[in-house]
Amino acid sequence: MHPASSTSSRRCLLPAHLQEIHSHPLHAAHNAQIPVGNQPRGNKLPQIVPDFFSAATFAVASLSDIPCSLLSKLSKDVAAFTLEGAPVTIPCHSRFLRSFPLSTLSKGGTSEDLEGAKKRKFSEEGVGVVFGLPWDCESFIQHACNSGHPMANALALSDDLEIAMAKQLEFAEEQTANYRMSWCRKWLKRAAQLAEQETADRLKRPEHVRQNTEAKRLLLTEEILQDISYENMGVLDILRHGSTLVGDVHKCSLFKAQYKPCMATVEQLVAGSARRNQAIVKMATSCGELELDQKLLEETRLELSKGWAEGPFELSQLEQGSVISRRFPLRQGSKIRMIDDYSVSGVNECTSTHHKIDLRMVDTFAALMKELFRRCEHFGSHSEFLAKTYDLKSAYRQVPIRGEHLKFAYFCIYNHELDKSEIYRMKTLPFGATHSVYNFLRLAPSLHSIACRGLFLLNTNFYDDFILV
Repeated sequence: MHPASSTSSRRCLLPAHLQEIHSHPLHAAHNAQIPVGNQPRGNKLPQIVPDFFSAATFAVASLSDIPCSLLSKLSKDVAAFTLEGAPVTIPCHSRFLRSFPLSTLSKGGTSEDLEGAKKRKFSEEGVGVVFGLPWDCESFIQHACNSGHPMANALALSDDLEIAMAKQLEFAEEQTANYRMSWCRKWLKRAAQLAEQETADRLKRPEHVRQNTEAKRLLLTEEILQDISYENMGVLDILRHGSTLVGDVHKCSLFKAQYKPCMATVEQLVAGSARRNQAIVKMATSCGELELDQKLLEETRLELSKGWAEGPFELSQLEQGSVISRRFPLRQGSKIRMIDDYSVSGVNECTSTHHKIDLRMVDTFAALMKELFRRCEHFGSHSEFLAKTYDLKSAYRQVPIRGEHLKFAYFCIYNHELDKSEIYRMKTLPFGATHSVYNFLRLAPSLHSIACRGLFLLNTNFYDDFILV
């Protein structure tokens, strides 16, 4: 959520080829709600069938060849070319997702892309277009039938919770306690055996990654995940190498597939960074309230002291292609939160996702308790339970940023003591970046699964919050 002042500023900073995206009626309606603090409500039920079957990239001579506006659907078939230069038809009802100059292929494309461009003999004005292709009737119905009824999905328990619940009802209390103590002793012993290997593994990590994962036993965690047959074994690479901030979000088998394309390429982001950085630094001014300005500086200095951020830097010190985002304080009730605006900088516009995330909100806990009480009644078991909430301390700050993505992690603040803007750089996950959400939500479920499969603990997970029964 951004202040009203940042909305208009964000639009004027965007490159010309992105202006159409942000002038689209869908974005205009959203931006109109920001000044009054009215954010749109999400759907009560998750989308059962994705909006389109798949996404595909085509080439056209100019945008005028596309007879619909951005994010709209075609009303007829349109002739185009593949990136290899072969004639092809974009089917009616395809949704226009984004466009990009074909000239950018020379910066980030493959040799096959360039050869295809030569074959087409398109000029530098040639345009690449991405469309979401429509479902055919049979595939749509088949996907909907396979997905099941939304209420059945909402009340269904995950395999992890089924395992934990079955053992909770099967074991007596003493048996459960003895099992958990034995499990902990086993892995504490293994942790001691792996001590030297953990140190060697830690030394292989980049320095800033090592500093933020110093106390994490990744080899031990990896063995525990293997022991419980965890499906997403590559998740620890986020802690070993760092999280991305732009480009494709890593695919994850734990989540349902749903493609959402980026609105701009990384090449476009880098190309416009110098001009945009200067404008964003000028935006870092006083909030008009001393308490907010003080809190902003205080929180930033706290992050510096803990090694989560570094700086300050001069604008001239930044490496070429660096991107600066804006940080500002926002009062929410009795709390003051720091907001890192990775949209005004264009970082979030360069994110493509391949799945939708499962947030497992309070309805998951309600479904768990409903089923637990039902089974207790069925088996004649006692049904008195104690529930407690836990949260991971400084959750985002425990995850480092990948080295080659640090140039996208700069942010600027207003220093009220010096009456000027200052530039810093995050070394850990920033709040406000789309990649932060997706990558953290790949990590958190691994803890949930260890608790369920390894210790038979009934728990639900929402971001960094856990409810334990």
